[in-house]
Amino acid sequence: MQQLGLGFYVTDDYPTAVVFARVAARRLGGVPFVVNIYGHNFAQLTGQEVAPAWWWRIADDSPLITDFDYLTAQVVGYPDSRQIKFNPRAYHTLAAEISR
Repeated sequence: MQQLGLGFYVTDDYPTAVVFARVAARRLGGVPFVVNIYGHNFAQLTGQEVAPAWWWRIADDSPLITDFDYLTAQVVGYPDSRQIKFNPRAYHTLAAEISR
């Protein structure tokens, strides 16, 4: 289960991104790495801050998923970190850059 429901999660906090990459590699296998993600025309996307009462309770067909391009919230367990979770309807706006 994911804090803000189905979607693609990013953070602008590099140390937090590294922690989550390592956790994913341990759980799913593979080598952890962090990529740069860019959102084209981000200012034109619709977003919503998600209150803690809704964390962990967002269904895939929730208006929070279907009516917004992205959701934002604190990262659970990391009080100084923020996350943006892109909903599937915004995937076409994202580009990834992998550097070594």
